[in-house]
Amino acid sequence: MIAGDIYKHAASALAFVEFPLYFKIYQTLRPPLQWRGGVLCELFKNKGSPSIISNYRDICISDSSAKVLGKLVRHALLPAARGFALESQWGSGLHGGETAITHLYVRNLYHIARVTGQSLSLLFLDITSAFASLVRRIIFDIEAGDEHWLLQLRASGFSESEIHQIYDEIKMLVVGDKNSTYATALATQLHTFMWNTFDGLPDISWSLQGTGAGAPLADLVYVIAMAKVLRKLRCELYLGDFISTFRVREALPIHPNSSQSERSFVANDASYVDDAVIPVFTTADRLIERTSAVASTALRIYAQHGMSLNFSSGKSEAVLNWIGPKAASHERQAMATYNNKIPCKGIRVGDTFYLLIVKTYKHMGTKISVGDSLGEEVAARISAMSSGTKRLSKILRSKHVTCNHKMNVITMYLITKGFYNSGTWPELNSALYTKLHRAVLNLYRTACNSKYGEKCDDQILYELGAVVPKTFIRINRLLLFMRVICKAPRFVFNSLMISSERNSSFINILKTDLTWLSQDDYFIKAGSAGG
Repeated sequence: MIAGDIYKHAASALAFVEFPLYFKIYQTLRPPLQWRGGVLCELFKNKGSPSIISNYRDICISDSSAKVLGKLVRHALLPAARGFALESQWGSGLHGGETAITHLYVRNLYHIARVTGQSLSLLFLDITSAFASLVRRIIFDIEAGDEHWLLQLRASGFSESEIHQIYDEIKMLVVGDKNSTYATALATQLHTFMWNTFDGLPDISWSLQGTGAGAPLADLVYVIAMAKVLRKLRCELYLGDFISTFRVREALPIHPNSSQSERSFVANDASYVDDAVIPVFTTADRLIERTSAVASTALRIYAQHGMSLNFSSGKSEAVLNWIGPKAASHERQAMATYNNKIPCKGIRVGDTFYLLIVKTYKHMGTKISVGDSLGEEVAARISAMSSGTKRLSKILRSKHVTCNHKMNVITMYLITKGFYNSGTWPELNSALYTKLHRAVLNLYRTACNSKYGEKCDDQILYELGAVVPKTFIRINRLLLFMRVICKAPRFVFNSLMISSERNSSFINILKTDLTWLSQDDYFIKAGSAGG
């Protein structure tokens, strides 16, 4: 086994030595057996108690040479994956590949509901052991593991005729264009005869399902599998009339006299690798009914593809926004009847499972709340800043580190942790911003060893040349807008245009940011100098 540092520091020498091996692999499509597996380890998720096994995720530590080959195959397979993936799939380099655009789209759905006067349910789906339970037949022409998958279908309650239909539909390859055929064949071989082992055990196990989490190909393979699942789910939801379509009237910002055009916006699902959220727009009196139907449909479609949805607390849950005529009365009646648990039909006749209703859901590191409230999210950011102060205490309280270096550390921490995805936030009210402002200033005071009350906030900001907390949010929002224009699919911008009628929408808050930016002395002087 060759260590990764050797590839980093002696890349040219290793390339000369290993070229014959890689040439043989590409000619024969037979990668070494040692490169098809690794050591399985448990990685703590950094949430909850470390004594609970469900708070760990599996990860495969493989040979560095295998990762190099995986990167080459991934690079060749990525264009085909981009062509097959849905426009609302993010992550793994697709459509910009970041969580911020996903969160912006999900948050903006609430504003669309307000503009259209409809109630909105956000159904968040979580898969049990996502990477480890993947049925390879969904992607590759591999028979290994089919028996276990078919047994799962029978145990879930599907009839024999349904199982045959599911098998015939799913076994077709999803990536088959002429430019990726060779990469697909090599990726198939890398997932054939996969094995794993554990520290302390003498033998190895033959892996029939899953894709090695942590490997370069793992996330891309899973995204392709999710694309097939979500295509089938969209088809079923469309047939059930669960997908809403809105008309968009937008003034093209090319010229003041440019004509208006109408575009349609389909409120489809949004996903990031294995995480997915499905919006359900409807009237208040049918919100519970339609949310239950969509959850039942999702359970059935995911089960067809060998994926098990986890409906326990903190996993697959729903956030309900009651909007429209008599919304308050329907909400009171629903809460009294169902007690925050929506009964849903299982796959078997007579089976029932329950979907939990929550006020706030943590989605990919960001908390989404009812009414797009930011109370829980700001509290989480403040908590992160407080824990960051403890982690960085040795640096911040050291007399040997200059104040400028301390401020550089704090600024980087605030950008990456304290104001994570703050560009998607709506306008903060005065109470929330005061709490956020105080938390940031506490970090600044720690850097300059100033106790609270010795100097006012303005004096601290002036002496340190520090960034005002609100400026972090403005900059993140402006940068996010640029990324939306450059990388995001067109439907994201159309969704933002629908909600532009609301004063608290992303577009209108962005206008205030641009006005603030144009009033900066630097830009005014630069504009004057340019004539």
